[in-house]
Amino acid sequence: MSGTTLRQLSRAARGARCAAGLSLQAGPCVLRIQGADPVLADCLHAYYPNYPLAAEGSFADAQLTLKPQAWVDRWRDRARQIGLEDGLAFTDFPLEALLANLEWSFNWCVATHANQ
Repeated sequence: MSGTTLRQLSRAARGARCAAGLSLQAGPCVLRIQGADPVLADCLHAYYPNYPLAAEGSFADAQLTLKPQAWVDRWRDRARQIGLEDGLAFTDFPLEALLANLEWSFNWCVATHANQ
């Protein structure tokens, strides 16, 4: 799917790709983010609409997961969590800070793995 950008995908397609694991090409890096929450697909579309999608199954320099919330946590509007490649929670944050925490988490992964 090389050459295709987030802008070119429908909202449903963006959501499906995020749920399965969406890979974005950001300069020399491939960033993969997975999460079924519709707010994730909307956030990525709003801030990265012209970034090309990396080929499915390609190597990812950074892999993040927006951890799912139990219904009671969503109802109580509790903090969200991003998990790193090892599955451990990296940070807790309110929904309004999703973009900042995605950026921070991606930067952390690239910075700590770039020389390996």
